[in-house]
Amino acid sequence: MSRIRILIALLLTGSVLATAGAAGGSTTWIVRDGFYAGIEQSSGGVEFAYFHVKNRRIYHLRFALNLNCHNTNTGDDYPRTFDAGPHMPQGRLIPANGDLWIDWSERGGGREGRITGELSFRHHLLASFSVTADGGCEDCEGFSAVLLQRSPRTPPLPRNP
Repeated sequence: MSRIRILIALLLTGSVLATAGAAGGSTTWIVRDGFYAGIEQSSGGVEFAYFHVKNRRIYHLRFALNLNCHNTNTGDDYPRTFDAGPHMPQGRLIPANGDLWIDWSERGGGREGRITGELSFRHHLLASFSVTADGGCEDCEGFSAVLLQRSPRTPPLPRNP
């Protein structure tokens, strides 16, 4: 009978410790080094994103998305492509929660764009970008979300960002 009591006490102690650890701890997402890429077909054309990860840091990010533009002089609305990446801040550390937010400005597709990006390594590998661009008589904005995959092989790293 005493063995059963000891077994029950151990089981209860173990479940209390497991519950306390789950409630008090936070999840750290593992991000493997390598090349990540994705491409999506949208109504405005093709959108893509790719980058390298080394030691939980992002390098050589590139992406393209479709903007909806409005010409204030003519009143015309039209799609345009915005591609960016060379001036993205290099070496940003992916936080333990698996979501990296990046903000920067860059000229792409003949437009100066203000970019907000999120690279998520949590449940689904996802790169999402929001771009607003204006200049002269043109106002543009766009959003893209691209599912990513980690490549089994890493292509050679570019020498320049």
